[in-house]
Amino acid sequence: MTIEATLSNIEKLLGVIAANTAKADATTAPAQPAPSAAKSKAAAKVKAAPAEKPAAEKTEDANDDFLNDEPAAPAKELTKDDVRAALVSYQKATTQENARKLLGKFGAETLGALATAKYGEIIAEAQKLAAAKAAP
Repeated sequence: MTIEATLSNIEKLLGVIAANTAKADATTAPAQPAPSAAKSKAAAKVKAAPAEKPAAEKTEDANDDFLNDEPAAPAKELTKDDVRAALVSYQKATTQENARKLLGKFGAETLGALATAKYGEIIAEAQKLAAAKAAP
């Protein structure tokens, strides 16, 4: 998880705390003094943050775990070598002709002609087909 994502999660949680505190104060105290202009930027952001569902109603999300000591692994950018490895694996499970057909299915006659935006799709398809062929 990046520091920006962690800060965003903290900001959201501070907004929830502020909203819950405001609800509790409204029911127990008749009025609150006006906030001073000397408050920190973080306090201003908390006030500006939209109110969210109370924490009890929120569903857990793995990305919301900003207290996790383990840093999230950055997403790997796929390369031609990744595609080549997937196609070779598929070719070994089937035939060279099937690997070429799969490449053609994604609009390319050669690996160099394959659009980088399709790398993830062709890798997933090649892995799925190779696993299906290997399964008894």
